[in-house]
Amino acid sequence: MMLSGTGLRTIVSVMSASPGLPADLLGLCCSKGEGEGLGWWSHSTVRLTSTDQPFRITGDYGTIMASRVTAKAFVGKEIRRAREAQRLSRAALAETVLVSDSLVAAWESGRQAVKPEYIEKLIGVLTFEPDIIVRIVNELVNGEVLPEWEGKWLAAEKDASSLWSFETTLVNDLLQCPEYAQSVLSSDDSLKERLERQRRILAEDAGPTLVAVMDESVLRRNVGGAEAMSRQLDFLAECAERDNVLLHIVPIEAEICAKFSTPFLIATLSSGRDVAYTDGAISGEIIERPEEIAKLRRMFDQFRADALRRSESLELIRRTGEQWKM
Repeated sequence: MMLSGTGLRTIVSVMSASPGLPADLLGLCCSKGEGEGLGWWSHSTVRLTSTDQPFRITGDYGTIMASRVTAKAFVGKEIRRAREAQRLSRAALAETVLVSDSLVAAWESGRQAVKPEYIEKLIGVLTFEPDIIVRIVNELVNGEVLPEWEGKWLAAEKDASSLWSFETTLVNDLLQCPEYAQSVLSSDDSLKERLERQRRILAEDAGPTLVAVMDESVLRRNVGGAEAMSRQLDFLAECAERDNVLLHIVPIEAEICAKFSTPFLIATLSSGRDVAYTDGAISGEIIERPEEIAKLRRMFDQFRADALRRSESLELIRRTGEQWKM
């Protein structure tokens, strides 16, 4: 590992091959002082260069622009992630590292780089997750950045003992057949990832219990054409017969879905804590406040109370599926 260069921002990398050390890998942006030079970090055949712009990755096969994330933004997100994982307030971290609240806020937002004198203090206070290595490769090297809300939800989904889903527009992600999913996704990679999530969640021996409530209009909305809808409803019927899937359809004549059209999911984690996710037109939102989750729980119970029983829901799914075959 070699570190050199003057001016602008330099990546300081702390790497450990031992799982016992406080951080497996942490890339931090720090100020090198004045000057026009460009700091750079080199490991093996890959070289990362960075200012306030997204990374340029230079190796034996040329240069790639990782256009979606800057070093400072990545570091800020990792500091916040580690702080929240330890349930430290921003003020508590600031007090421990001997800086102001506003400086910690500037680090976490990516507005300001972390100076070298604070790096060891941060590593000493915060425990960085082992999968930071994966995120560094995906976000800084490959430029494949999951929105923060999406990454948090996927982590919650993996740890869930039960999932509670309410849908008014589309079939829940985890219950979509490939043809239906392909119609709503933008790439083959996204389809592969969704089907892998589905395989993990629907595994009856190891997956969580999925309680899904959806409006009847979802069964009748044309997504991908008649053949895709026919396959989707056949697959939905198969899922509804699984022991770990409790599927309920809210009939069209029920008025309750018209009063709330935003899909949401609730995950009960292995710790017993609940995390919720609501879907917006552009992005999603993670909800962790107990009082807000309690409201979603009450709404879910109301929707489920107005829905058909499992056997009636299965009958409706099969009957509607036959109509798509005509």
